[in-house]
Amino acid sequence: MIGFESLLEQEEELLAKVAQIAYGAVLKRGLARPFIEVELEIWDEIRASYVARLTKAPALAEVA
Repeated sequence: MIGFESLLEQEEELLAKVAQIAYGAVLKRGLARPFIEVELEIWDEIRASYVARLTKAPALAEVA
């Protein structure tokens, strides 16, 4: 069984990988502003989407 902390670490790694892919795609298209601003905006959006999905997901007790 996977521990809660291990699961959180895996989720953070997944979010970081998604962000890395997004950074690469953005860099290929070119930037009109500093990369650090774009990088932070991408991370914030990915994180917000993830948190929004978590809040909409049914609780484990409701599924069982």
